[in-house]
Amino acid sequence: MSDEFEKIIAAKDLNVDGLEIATTNIKNVLNNFYHLAHLNQSQNQPQDQKINSIVNEIKEQGVKFRDVTAQSLVDVQKSKMLANDVQSYIDKLTDGVSSSDMDEVLDDISDSIKQIIDGCKKTVDGYKEINKSLNGIYQNLKQREDEIKKEKDEHEGTRQKHRIASIATGSASAGLAILGLILIPFTFGGSTAFMTLGAAGSIAASGVATSVALRTSWLEECEKNLRHIQVIDKEIGNIINVVQGFGMWWNVTLQNVQASKERTENKIKAQMDRKKIKLNKIIAGNMKKDWVELESRFENYCTEINNLIV
Repeated sequence: MSDEFEKIIAAKDLNVDGLEIATTNIKNVLNNFYHLAHLNQSQNQPQDQKINSIVNEIKEQGVKFRDVTAQSLVDVQKSKMLANDVQSYIDKLTDGVSSSDMDEVLDDISDSIKQIIDGCKKTVDGYKEINKSLNGIYQNLKQREDEIKKEKDEHEGTRQKHRIASIATGSASAGLAILGLILIPFTFGGSTAFMTLGAAGSIAASGVATSVALRTSWLEECEKNLRHIQVIDKEIGNIINVVQGFGMWWNVTLQNVQASKERTENKIKAQMDRKKIKLNKIIAGNMKKDWVELESRFENYCTEINNLIV
């Protein structure tokens, strides 16, 4: 039993390390998302409400992660103390105790283990909830990334069309000049109008280009953050596995303790049954003895009565 406790204490230490690693990683993720939010809220780029919503959700999950992690560390420390209590109870049993005391000690062990298992369950539930939220954030972020890539591709297509239109305009003007038509002033006016339209399009394209440049930068950050979320998801998955394994070990231990308690109770019950049978025999013997004595007295009484009558 002692070796098993050494293993479980080691497992809990690993659990603490895992929590600390995950905490560091989540801080890195949050820092990256804050940078992403700063990019998104740049003065040169209209605010993207979808991205803002995702960033705010990440911040909320960061706070929740911090709280769950803090509580988990408290639960782990409490579990260590409870495990030490269980160890001392087991030492007590090893030293030898009476059946009635053993029953009480096993009750104490069961209570301590139940608290440990309850702490494990709370920890796992908390991390599973965060994991679920992170998966949702990942999907939202991936969807927004795909949308921005599409917007970027559409902009590239629009810019290509402007370039083709400009080439076509130049070709048309050249063609009219070669023909030497009298409509040159009209052609010139038309050409001027066309060029003005092209300039306006270029200005608009320039603004979009600035936005696209920022979005390209955002996409680079987005790729990093998606990878970070996957890392965190894996870290949390590892923690859940450790804590679940930890809880399963204690569940098995609790079953063994409860079986031992049941055996002890049955042993005490059997002892009581044996005592009860013995007591019943004593009572029955005494009753028989008392009845014989009463019967003897009654016979003596009858003899005395008969003597008086005679």
